[in-house]
Amino acid sequence: MRLALALPLVLLAAGCGSRNSVTGGATTSLYGKPVTLTEIQDQRISESSGIAPSPTSPEVFYTHNDSGSKAGFFKFDVNGKVLAEYRVSNAKAVDWEDMASAKLDGQSYLFFGDIGDNRGRRREIVVYRVPEPRAGQTEVEATEVYKLEYPDEPHNAEAFMVHPMSGDITVVTKAGSRESLVFTLSRPKGTGRYRLVKQGSLKLGGAIRESRLITGGAISPDGRHVVLRTYMGAYEFDAPANFHRWIDATPRYVKLNFEIQGEGITYASDGSAFITSSELSPCQISQIPIRR
Repeated sequence: MRLALALPLVLLAAGCGSRNSVTGGATTSLYGKPVTLTEIQDQRISESSGIAPSPTSPEVFYTHNDSGSKAGFFKFDVNGKVLAEYRVSNAKAVDWEDMASAKLDGQSYLFFGDIGDNRGRRREIVVYRVPEPRAGQTEVEATEVYKLEYPDEPHNAEAFMVHPMSGDITVVTKAGSRESLVFTLSRPKGTGRYRLVKQGSLKLGGAIRESRLITGGAISPDGRHVVLRTYMGAYEFDAPANFHRWIDATPRYVKLNFEIQGEGITYASDGSAFITSSELSPCQISQIPIRR
């Protein structure tokens, strides 16, 4: 979702570099300097909200626009060239906020989280599972559709993740003034309705509201780390053997590149970097190296 751009640029710039007001975030030299990887000049990508790597092509990524757009997505490369646009024929776009990719049982999939709910009124949110498109395709179909209910009440969420080995789903609410809530679903057995399970809560950021709003998340390719981002920074958690308890770990603060309205975040397909995207057009794609 796009924030009002009245927030002074100087405030955004200060927040991106500040570590003093981070709650529960330790600093580290594990992460390199954030840099701009490329810019997508194609105006069809006008509000990149989610981003994920191709499970089969290392220098290829997918992204989708935010609410108000059609049910579809784009494929682009590290040079910012849009390689293809796809329409999901059996999907609706109420408020697509995040996406993920995973290779499960030998098949590469893209997952799209229609999870936004600014007014807190949706009785159910929806996740679409789409096989990674083949060359020449422009229209694809979601082979599985999951209609998800929260165990308590409706929530607005923008962070959606899929475990790359188990296929389990995680949704993290956007929050702001309150703690963000973490909900999970064990790998769905097929199209249908499911109830999410609440795992706990967390609070990131500092005094500035935009530093607490969680807008995207991803799980590392080896399943050992989780990253969540806000408009003003990111936080990486180590995941234990009992994966869902990553929320108990102390996160490491990750300084992001200067971005106005940055929402998307993912790992490179080999886990060597974070890749982020901005909702503005041209769409800025940034990279933060990971030194493990």
